[in-house]
Amino acid sequence: MRFLKRPMSLAVTNSGAVISVEDTRDPGIVLRELNRAAVLATLPDAGEAALSPDGTMVALALRKPAGEVAFYRVEGGAHLGSITLTLPKKQHVTRGRLWETPSSIRDLIYSHDGKRLAVVLSDGGPLYVVDAESRKLLRAVNQKGRLVALDGKGARGLLVDSKYQMFLHDEATAISVVDLNQGTLVRRIELKKDPPPAGDPNAATIAPLSRASFTLTTDGKTILATEHGELFTIDVASGKRDKLVEGSRSEGLFGLGSFMSSSDLLVSPDGNRVVWSHGSGNVMTRLADGSESPATENSPKAFSPDGSILLAASEHMAELHGASVDVPDGHETPVHGLAFLSQGKVLVSSGEDLRFWDGRSCQLLRTSTSQGKPTRIMASADGTKLLIQGRELRFVDVEGHVSTLDRKDKPNAVAMSRDGKRLAVGTHRYGEDSGLGVLEGKSTIASMKTDRRIEHLEFSPSGETLMVLVDRAWGEDKQKAAEPRLTLRRVDNLEVQSAIPTEVTDDASYAMFAGGEDQLLVGAVHRSMSLFDRKQGRVVRRFAFEGCCKTAAVSPDGALVAGSSESKIAVWELATRKFKGVLSGHVDDVTALSFTPDGKMLASGSEDTTILFWDVDKAALPSRNLKVVTIADASSVRSMTGRSMRTWYVTQTGKVTVHGVESSFKSPDIKGAKQVAEGGLFHCVLLDTGKVGCWGWTRAGALGIPEERQLNKTLSRDKPAEVPGASDAVWIGAGGYHACALTRGGGLWCWGTMSEALWSKQPELKAVEVRPHLVTGIGKVAMASVGATHTCAVDTQGKAWCWGGGASGQLGDGTRNPSATPMAVAGVTDVVSLAAGAEHTCAVLKNGAVLCWGNNSSDQLGNSTGVDSAVPVRVTGIDDAVEVASGERLTCARRRDDSVACWGRSYSSALSFPDPAPVPELAGAKSLQVMQYLVCGDINGAVRCVQ
Repeated sequence: MRFLKRPMSLAVTNSGAVISVEDTRDPGIVLRELNRAAVLATLPDAGEAALSPDGTMVALALRKPAGEVAFYRVEGGAHLGSITLTLPKKQHVTRGRLWETPSSIRDLIYSHDGKRLAVVLSDGGPLYVVDAESRKLLRAVNQKGRLVALDGKGARGLLVDSKYQMFLHDEATAISVVDLNQGTLVRRIELKKDPPPAGDPNAATIAPLSRASFTLTTDGKTILATEHGELFTIDVASGKRDKLVEGSRSEGLFGLGSFMSSSDLLVSPDGNRVVWSHGSGNVMTRLADGSESPATENSPKAFSPDGSILLAASEHMAELHGASVDVPDGHETPVHGLAFLSQGKVLVSSGEDLRFWDGRSCQLLRTSTSQGKPTRIMASADGTKLLIQGRELRFVDVEGHVSTLDRKDKPNAVAMSRDGKRLAVGTHRYGEDSGLGVLEGKSTIASMKTDRRIEHLEFSPSGETLMVLVDRAWGEDKQKAAEPRLTLRRVDNLEVQSAIPTEVTDDASYAMFAGGEDQLLVGAVHRSMSLFDRKQGRVVRRFAFEGCCKTAAVSPDGALVAGSSESKIAVWELATRKFKGVLSGHVDDVTALSFTPDGKMLASGSEDTTILFWDVDKAALPSRNLKVVTIADASSVRSMTGRSMRTWYVTQTGKVTVHGVESSFKSPDIKGAKQVAEGGLFHCVLLDTGKVGCWGWTRAGALGIPEERQLNKTLSRDKPAEVPGASDAVWIGAGGYHACALTRGGGLWCWGTMSEALWSKQPELKAVEVRPHLVTGIGKVAMASVGATHTCAVDTQGKAWCWGGGASGQLGDGTRNPSATPMAVAGVTDVVSLAAGAEHTCAVLKNGAVLCWGNNSSDQLGNSTGVDSAVPVRVTGIDDAVEVASGERLTCARRRDDSVACWGRSYSSALSFPDPAPVPELAGAKSLQVMQYLVCGDINGAVRCVQ
């Protein structure tokens, strides 16, 4: 049974179902049943997690809001309730400054019966005891240390004090048993040779431990510990130490007091047995008499509640002892190739070996280890021939007959025509030119040499064209770097028919024909896939999805395209280019995809070693699981901003307040604030007097003052520095390293640095741009918005202007050039609302239409293409907008009926919209604000946000 590397928590039920909690960060926490490779639920992001012993409930220490412990049902992910704990603040000094940040939740541990949960805070915070069934706080226990175990009912806890040792991790200095009902110390044992503290009747002294682990028996009366490969007990009442199992002093790591945890000591629910590391593997020892029996070579993780099943795990594998459980079939190693034979009746998979599967029943037919280690496999379109690329090139027919193509050079790239008659082979020898040859049988039709290593080859559907992808040019060879990586060549003479532009293929790791001769799919690992149309000579669709796309496949009829993203498979309809949904089931990176000849079924292979079959029509749109957060009464908030995990807002009394994770830039004591704006690593505030002040990092003049440096380090300011010139302001905005203020008379003052590209083209701007200056060339400004590298404004006639960095077309002037002066946005007039994101901009026109331009890698332009646009494009499906707001890659519009629709992607995957879609949780909004992790609106007198 396989699972994702380093799960946060594991549990096994009485039936043998293995539940894992995995931290994917985006979309968050995934609950999975490993036996079926099935995702049970997706939950919010969390720093710590603990599964109940029966595997039915999970407790999460959420990252946002900090201090909240939420309980969820494993099957379906229903929220059962939450409890909010007080996190004491800690102080530390960095770069000569005093910082104050909250403690974090470090440990979550269930009692053996699952009725209690203990929560430990870092940095000496209290230990909280929670009733896991009612989700109520029972008490806070002021005992310090790392919690490693609870007894059966959660009445006692075992804590370890430690100090950091460079080579030995944490050195245990003492262990303590605490009564969690009374909050009192039961026994403290100093792990040193010095005499115990005078006058302490509970103290005892034992010798230092090397490579030690500790746990507590279920009755709480005995501490179990291992040292040097021996197991011993410590009586809690008396502190007496007894050796239970002899060991060799040579076992374990050299050193004193190296504290591991209780993870290498697992006590059975009945308290009669313990699994621990002894000798070359793990053994199960009966506590009554010390008798041993072999357990498992992998680390013990959990018992089933009745104690009949033991779950053990290594980095890649989970195994059960005492139960017979069906697990997904696959390989012993990651799967890296899939191909269908006999019209989909047989699936061939490659890992370290070849395996043949029944394409209907999914049963294993046979295994072949005689073909070496295949690096790639591919089948002819009629399914009669399989090509195996390895040290040699071999052909296998449906009867299993093998033939070898003898070649002197080892092939590094191979392709077979769809009829199986022709073969293209790319060879490479280090330090020499690469070669490319087209073969028919044993005869060479065409050949050539190239000084670039051939990465990928593929025949077109007609077999008359060969796609050739070469490697990237590194170093100083600019001429090579400018040469196209992807070319289409005539098969009969290898002459170039066409070359794909370098900007399309710069990061390409694979390419393929998408259903015909004229459309190509070009993929870049962990970025996106681009659909290039040869006739139009441009990218017509960019497919993007969380981390997409390590590998991809196009259905034989060109109707569907699938791309893998970590453990997920995203599916798009190629004809309409619409996102269909996601297939979830693997527990590690998807490494191979292959459609059946009829295009109705998809097979996938993974790093988790399994092979899964999918009905692609059942691809489902991800559930958003939007969480509603109410920050404050709308009447008490004057303005809001947020470019990070925090939300800054100004109260009606003029105080600047932070909601969410504490800022490393502590909010200064400001009186009379009207608006606050958050930039990259700085903040600005607009006062009731019309003056503007900024604090934070002084880099690039972001505070409106020259950059301050000391000992070659850029300095920060704790208190607002007044921005000269920006007086009588009514609005402020902040970007990456620049900010702007709009005055009552329609003047726009800006300062800082928008784009270093401007400096390279016009070096004289480096000094001028930093200083606060009045923007000219627009006339009176009605509204403005500040993006990460650019700024846009609307004049009193409703015309839009943009300036700054333009690499993604975010200036909307039809070019991708930076500009230090405002450029008119092509054809955009009658603007009533404007919003700039990181590298895109959107505007609402008087007629309700929304136009967007710039970067579209996250579908933030709302036109369902994923392709950047240097000119405005219309957002599909929205013609009644009254307001628009943008975060870095997410845009939302408020409509005339006060409903909200969004498109693009936020840092929270729940707020990800490939196409414009409604957000029902924000219905009735009277205003709109998009931040990095939140979308907020004024709803029924309260500031309501979703994340």
